[in-house]
Amino acid sequence: MKPLFAKGVDAESVLAQPADAGDRELAVAGADSLFAAGQPLFCSQADGAGAEYLGLIEAVGSDSLTTAFALATAKASGARVWTPLRWLPWPVGRSAPLRRVFDSGVEVQRSAGGVLYHTRLRDPFVEEAWVFERIPRAAFEAWRQWFLESLAEGFASFTVVDEERHISLARIADARIEESEAPAGVARVELRLAVASG
Repeated sequence: MKPLFAKGVDAESVLAQPADAGDRELAVAGADSLFAAGQPLFCSQADGAGAEYLGLIEAVGSDSLTTAFALATAKASGARVWTPLRWLPWPVGRSAPLRRVFDSGVEVQRSAGGVLYHTRLRDPFVEEAWVFERIPRAAFEAWRQWFLESLAEGFASFTVVDEERHISLARIADARIEESEAPAGVARVELRLAVASG
């Protein structure tokens, strides 16, 4: 699977009956009036716990959805299913190596004499450096549009789904993007994401 960035909620409903781990077909009343094939689908318990990315919707019936990936854990009746308002599927996977730096959120500053004069606490996060190689030009333009929208929103947080379908809340930590076009028609993107820890 290729990484996916997602923002907001477009369509949302609940499971009409429980679903077991391994299920790809989910019972959703009125599914055909809310969802369409080709949209990315997320599912979580009613309280938002245990969120999973189920891939693109493959088929929609009047009371069911079939997804690309099966549920990893069972979901109770009333569990939430939703599609994002905007999403960016990457056409290629990340290039190695992936660099991760853990920031504990504790910052201490001392004077030249060693006297503590400033302490700051904030939520811990992991900063990840992501590199994408050989992105087709059209896909790069889609990423550029995503980036400009993020910039206009003040780098608000968004959902990141990695190659293993792990879901994280992240924001762009570095607005400096480097691109190159060699060979012609493809681009290379480097970005740093601040990913919520825990």
